[in-house]
Amino acid sequence: GFLGHVMLVIEPPQRILKTSEEYQIYVNVWPARAEEIVLVRTAEATRQREGLHEADILLFSRTKGGGNIRIIGEIGDDEVLISGEDVELWQSPELFRTRVNGEAGSGLVAEVLQTMRDTQASWNWRTALRAATRAAGHFK
Repeated sequence: GFLGHVMLVIEPPQRILKTSEEYQIYVNVWPARAEEIVLVRTAEATRQREGLHEADILLFSRTKGGGNIRIIGEIGDDEVLISGEDVELWQSPELFRTRVNGEAGSGLVAEVLQTMRDTQASWNWRTALRAATRAAGHFK
């Protein structure tokens, strides 16, 4: 539903090429005609589940140039939990990312993520409002 499911990429993505040694790890889930896939570490909070869920997700683009992105699946214990869902990838402007993330990734986003990890807090409207009001003063 609306604002009910958001995944935040929390570490830089890792490209896995079909010509690499890592290809053998994912050969059984590798999409046909894909020359590369991408591994991303994500954090997710939903209204359907308590707490914060962190996972390694495999993605690939069905078109050259990076458009039309699909989730292959979530890496679990010795398996990949297949998804096949399409993904919308959003990225804020660089100036905003620098202000919110800080120069070395030590800004507001890292602080909120660490707080959620420490308390295993769920994302809800109260948390969102608290973050928004705090963020307003963060830029002064």
